[in-house]
Amino acid sequence: MQVNYFDIAVLVILLAFGIRGGARGFVAEMAGLVGLIVGLTVARSGASRFAETLSQYISPGAAPLVAFVLLVAAGMLAVGLVARVLQRVLEIAFAGWLDHLLGVGAGLLKACLLCAVLAYLAVMLVPQFPVVARAQTIPPLLDFVRWAVGSLNVSIPMPV
Repeated sequence: MQVNYFDIAVLVILLAFGIRGGARGFVAEMAGLVGLIVGLTVARSGASRFAETLSQYISPGAAPLVAFVLLVAAGMLAVGLVARVLQRVLEIAFAGWLDHLLGVGAGLLKACLLCAVLAYLAVMLVPQFPVVARAQTIPPLLDFVRWAVGSLNVSIPMPV
């Protein structure tokens, strides 16, 4: 088994995300994702009404974009505050170690998702490159993509 630059990059990403997840904790790792989803949902449903109000104070042309950005940020901030309270409760209950241990797993999962997307793009865009063709990590990452795509019941072209 010969490891190449793509494989090393995957290992570095896994290591970095695992360490970051452990340092931040599970609650913080998930809060970022949940906060983004909540923020986008709130912005999608309320940006037009908020833009009407904002247009009284700023340029009507910029109001929709500013409203959207502010609502996304507000949603993320609200989830972040709830996450901080939850982290404090876990620390008080002497379960902070569990939060950080699960954070490693959450970080590794995020890294796997990122690496799977990178592997998919590499195989679809530049399959003939030696680094891509010989990478040991690409086949299992593409298996992960196939599993995820099948689980989500979506259709994307897959390399052979």
